[in-house]
Amino acid sequence: MRILQLIHKNQRRGAEVFTGELTKRLREQGGIKVDVCSVYESSGNALGMEIESLNAHQGLLPERKAVRILRDKLKEYDIVQANSGDTLKYAAFAKLRSSRKIPLVFRNASTVSNYLRNPVQRIFNNFLYRQVDAVASVSEMSKADLTGLYPFLIDRTRVIPNGVDTTLEYNPLGVEKRPFILHVGGFTFEKDHESVLEIFMRFLENYPDAVLWLVGDGPRKEQVMTYARNLNISAQVKFVGYIDNPMDYISSADMLILPSKIEGMPGVILEAFYCQIPVVAYDVGGIPEILAPEAGWLIPRGNQEAFAGAMTEVLSNRDVTKLKIAKAFDLVKSNFSLEQITHQFVGLYSTLHGKN
Repeated sequence: MRILQLIHKNQRRGAEVFTGELTKRLREQGGIKVDVCSVYESSGNALGMEIESLNAHQGLLPERKAVRILRDKLKEYDIVQANSGDTLKYAAFAKLRSSRKIPLVFRNASTVSNYLRNPVQRIFNNFLYRQVDAVASVSEMSKADLTGLYPFLIDRTRVIPNGVDTTLEYNPLGVEKRPFILHVGGFTFEKDHESVLEIFMRFLENYPDAVLWLVGDGPRKEQVMTYARNLNISAQVKFVGYIDNPMDYISSADMLILPSKIEGMPGVILEAFYCQIPVVAYDVGGIPEILAPEAGWLIPRGNQEAFAGAMTEVLSNRDVTKLKIAKAFDLVKSNFSLEQITHQFVGLYSTLHGKN
């Protein structure tokens, strides 16, 4: 079985990182060949593997030359999987122009309805999803959101969540004893770094020596740095930038916080579970499906006061924190290991390959 994984760009963003990890595990399976191709070119090799690129230019419609290149590439594969970003529109158009009706899998890693702002977008996406043979949604919420928009996908959609490589080694950093608060995520509007800073400022009222680490990069980084200066907390906010293994930082923190506006099922929460680090997050997207009250602190979206209060409880009520950490660790080991998730994808691919 030959599989082509299509990604938006060679970058360390959630969808791409998971695709890279899944690809490595699939290659360990007997009888499966997997390659990765990006829609857009990027400098460097963030995912640490050989990746071809269509070298497309961004636009509302897929670039014809890039579609032709992908169409020709599809002759070498039995299945193509589109992994978020602009991958679906390229995969769908290439499939339509191909003489082989190769099965197309779409990995739905977010909340689609948040990105459809007008009727034209809904109509265009309706056309794209008509070309999809199977959808792997990261959460029940993501599945319900997508099938609510496009009911014809109900029978084609299943939930396959994110997974964590439970064999991965990590090395905690040697840090001085003070509260270290961690946020991991690209500087995009979905992650809402302004709220991260505002919540941290509330938390400083109880823990004035605390430090906030912001791991990640992105287009809004400079804007967020300016906001930290305007709040007069920049001295206690460290912009770590892009790093190869965020689990080194996760395992060193006193807690992970994630007050996002939009999420699918963030892998960083599962990584924190595995590193036995407490998690406080807003109840958006698929987060409530993994961050049950007994495994962490789930806060109604927008309630910054409750969020900061939960952060204080993490440090002040150690008995409760230990119980939640233990529950979270058991949860990730039992249900979200990358090995288990890989087997679920193999089952999906086998079903489609049998129909091809």
